[in-house]
Amino acid sequence: MNEFDQNVASGLASLEQGDISAAKDLADRLGSLPPEDAGSLSRAKFFEFLGNLALREGRSQDALDAYRFMIRYEERGGESMGGIGNSWGKLGEAHAQLGNHGDAVTAFERGIAMMQDGGMAPEFIATMSFQLAESLNSLGDYRRSADEFARTIGLAQHAPDSKSLAYLNSRLGTVLSQLAAASQVLSQIDEFLAQAAEMNIDLSSFERPHFDEPDVPFREQMDNAFWAAIKHAKDANNNALVTQTYAEFGGLVRTLGDAQSAAEILAEGVQFLDAEATNAASASLLEELGEAFCDLGMYEEAVSTLQGSVELYTILGQPVPWTHLALARAYSGHQQHDEAIAQLNLAQADLGHHVDALRIMADVFEAAGETTAAQESRDLIAQLENEV
Repeated sequence: MNEFDQNVASGLASLEQGDISAAKDLADRLGSLPPEDAGSLSRAKFFEFLGNLALREGRSQDALDAYRFMIRYEERGGESMGGIGNSWGKLGEAHAQLGNHGDAVTAFERGIAMMQDGGMAPEFIATMSFQLAESLNSLGDYRRSADEFARTIGLAQHAPDSKSLAYLNSRLGTVLSQLAAASQVLSQIDEFLAQAAEMNIDLSSFERPHFDEPDVPFREQMDNAFWAAIKHAKDANNNALVTQTYAEFGGLVRTLGDAQSAAEILAEGVQFLDAEATNAASASLLEELGEAFCDLGMYEEAVSTLQGSVELYTILGQPVPWTHLALARAYSGHQQHDEAIAQLNLAQADLGHHVDALRIMADVFEAAGETTAAQESRDLIAQLENEV
C-alpha cells in the first residue's frame, strides 16, 4: 500500500473512531483531488473519505458530489456488486440528510438490490433497509415504511442484538400508529356516512378515501410491535430503554384516544423506573402517565405524577413548558385554580403562540373565573388560525 492509500485508510479509520479533527487535518493535507497516478479504486476510496467527512460535518451537498465520484471510480475499477451497492447507500444517506427523500429511496432501493445480488450478509443489508424505511416514513408512505421496518427486523435477526431489535420494533410501532390513526378516521367517516344514510341525507357526491385495513388491524400490529420492543429492551437489561419504550408506546396509545389502555401500559412501565437514576426516559414516562390520568379525570393522581416528571426534567436542566401546561390542566381539574394559573405562567412564555396550548390555557383560565384572559387566548387562536 502506497503512502496516499495509507493516508486515505488512516482518514477513514479516524472517522470511524470519531476523531473528526484528525480526519480534517488529513483531508487538508490530501487536497481536493487524488494524485494523477492513483488507480480507480484508490480514487474511489479517496472520495469515500471526503464524502464521509462531509456527511459527518453536515455538508450534505459536498458529500453527495464526493459519493457520485466514488461510485463512478468503483464501477471503473471493478469493485464488487455488493461494494457498489453499499456505496449507493451512502449516496442515499446524503440525499436523506438534504431532505431529498424521494432520491434517497431510489438510491437505497438500488443499493439493497445490488447488495443482495452481490451476496452480502443480511445484517449489512439491514442497515440500508432501515434507512430506506426512515425515508419512506419521511415521505408519509407509512405502509411501505412499515413493510420495510418489518423486513429490517427480519434481516437483523441474523445477527441479533437486543438493544437494536428493541429500537427497530419501536420504530415499526411508531409508523404503524400513523396507519392506526388513519384507520380510526376512516371508521369515523363510515359511521357518519351510515348515520347520514339512515337520515336520508344524500352524500353520493362524497368520495370516501380508499383505505384497506389488513386482516390484522394496524392497531393490533402496533401493539405487537411495541410489546416486542419492550421484550427486547428487557433482554438487554437496559431499564432506561425499557422505560423509554413504555413511554413511547403509552403516549401513542393515548394520542389514539385510548386513555385507559395508555394508563395501564404506562403504569406497568413505572415499575421499571430506577429510583437512583435521573434520565429523560423516566421523566417522559411520568409525563405521559400524568397526561393519561388527566384524560381519565384522575386529577389528583395526575398532579403528583406530573410533579415528579417536572422534578426530573429540572434536575436534567431541560425546559418543560408542555409539562407545566399539563400540570395546569390537572390542577384545574382538581379545582386548585391558583396553582393552575401559576403553572400557566410557567408555560406561557414558550407556548403562548401555539394553538393547542392556547386552547388548554383558555379552558384553565375560564375554570378559574378569569374570563377576560380566557377570551384573549381564544381571540389569539382565531387570529393565528386566520393567518394560516
